Amino acid sequence: MVKIVLIILSIIFAIYMIIIFLEDFFIYYIKSIAKKLEPSDYPVKNFILLELRALFGFAILTYLFLGKGLGMKIFIIALGAIVIIAFFPQYAYTIRNKWIEKFNDQLEEALRLIVSGLKAGLGFSHCLKIVTQQMPNPISTEFKRVLDEVSLGVPLDEALSHLQDRIPSRELKIFTSAVLLQRKTGGSLVDVLSGIADTIKARRRLKRRIDTLTAEGKLSAIVLTLLPLFLLILLRLMQPELFAPMLETIVGIIMLFVAFLLDLIAALWIKKIITIEI
Repeated sequence: MVKIVLIILSIIFAIYMIIIFLEDFFIYYIKSIAKKLEPSDYPVKNFILLELRALFGFAILTYLFLGKGLGMKIFIIALGAIVIIAFFPQYAYTIRNKWIEKFNDQLEEALRLIVSGLKAGLGFSHCLKIVTQQMPNPISTEFKRVLDEVSLGVPLDEALSHLQDRIPSRELKIFTSAVLLQRKTGGSLVDVLSGIADTIKARRRLKRRIDTLTAEGKLSAIVLTLLPLFLLILLRLMQPELFAPMLETIVGIIMLFVAFLLDLIAALWIKKIITIEI
């Protein structure tokens, strides 16, 4: 009787420890995703739902097309879930970079508005308010945060420094550094901001030129990444008996996952080569 009680208590303790571990892992996982998404306004909840949809879609495809027998299908789904959970958070960087790129695209127009307001005799804070009223997100939201901090008693210089710390943008750093320097040393802020707007415009033009020149490399990365998947589907349809061991045995499934990881690494490597920082 005592032995049975000890076994039950051990099982309960083991389950409790597993729950604690999963809870800590989930909290760490959510914080990691939230950090990768900063400073974009993309909700972490939506990102988790997107990841769950990817897991659910993979599970359905596996159940319909991969493996032979329920045990094999569960093994494939578990292996795929581990890969998705491990690598899918990297997609948060793509969302973050798109948000920053959108912010940079709006910054030039915002500077033109500020310059127009300064020429009309308005103050710098009032010009920022005009930007928040006339421009869409994300730049209106970020400038509004600056004005909210100023309204709470934070000095404008410090609020601009916080903006620079939140958004890792070279264009924004040029803007905030110029404004902070002008407020300390004096000078014509209109001329400074006009020059910055022209510089941002030139950088965007150069970036579009680079994107055009590297378009062939990006297309090659897409083709090389999708070609193995295309061949997999083609062999599955044309020679199902010949290709069946790759989809119905543990060794074949492991080989396919290794091939998928190598293909993914190759695609990221090509992307790294053709990415040119300006």
